[in-house]
Amino acid sequence: MLVDELKIAVEGGSGGDGVVHFARRKFQPFGGPDGGDGGEGGEVRLVGCRDMGSLVHLKKATKKAQNGQPGGKSLKAGAGGANLELRAPLGTLAYDARTEQELGFVSKSGDQVVLARGGRGGKGNPHFATGSRRAPKVAETGQEGQKRSVLLRFRLFSECALVEPTGQFDGVLLPRLLDRAAPAIDYAVYERQPCWVRAVYSYRRYDIAFIPLNAATVAPYIQLARHLYWTRSAFFNLYPLGVVDSQVIQQLLSELEAIAFRRFERLVICTSKKVDVPVQLQTSLGKLPIESYIARNMDDIYTRFAAQLTGGIIE
Repeated sequence: MLVDELKIAVEGGSGGDGVVHFARRKFQPFGGPDGGDGGEGGEVRLVGCRDMGSLVHLKKATKKAQNGQPGGKSLKAGAGGANLELRAPLGTLAYDARTEQELGFVSKSGDQVVLARGGRGGKGNPHFATGSRRAPKVAETGQEGQKRSVLLRFRLFSECALVEPTGQFDGVLLPRLLDRAAPAIDYAVYERQPCWVRAVYSYRRYDIAFIPLNAATVAPYIQLARHLYWTRSAFFNLYPLGVVDSQVIQQLLSELEAIAFRRFERLVICTSKKVDVPVQLQTSLGKLPIESYIARNMDDIYTRFAAQLTGGIIE
């Protein structure tokens, strides 16, 4: 099940209470204040995970971090609360649901974004001692953790995107990139959720976002098309569809104009025959030049697509 947008309520852990305590030792029966400070509350953090492709697991996940522990005697500070890490697929953005302010995003495995901060631990009674009040019987209570409603939006993170029809057509790139025979590929999987494709070119491995194209309408599947958000370059392989009408191209570009982009820079449309293609595309980032390319065969398509692999190198 694809869940790429989700609103969750998160809460940081509360800080531990400070302690009122006085030293009572064998040779110091009336010692001074020695109550310890409370520990800091844990934070709720979003953590990037490469092997995930949906936010569905966060629907029932625990969303409150651990509280800090109270202080102890002999100036012992309480233990801090453990941070709560919510794993999310790469490309996930976090927003404050009330103000719509972006809190951050995860683009690499291990990236972290703080969704809710923990409360500060309370101070023990030594902090309130003065020259005229040497035995304070007061201490601070720990602060409550931050409470926040967060909107998560998962958009597949990749430098380069491949958009082409799914199915056993002549000229599709997916079997070659996966190094598998076309009949062995379950295309239904790629039509249900956005997928990464790992390709090797010139002794380097690349992450490619694969967005399926509906062969009947020559348009991306609507829920998946918005996963072009992060891409820098997109390669539309229309070669498998044969002769494509210019009106179909115009309709396809209209679909793209409705998509939000973060850093789109390059668009290439590959066809088998010459077709009138507009020179520019109006995007959320402004006008973008469109490159049209007429391929002669499968090798021609692959060589042209390889030029689009400008990022996403896996170390």
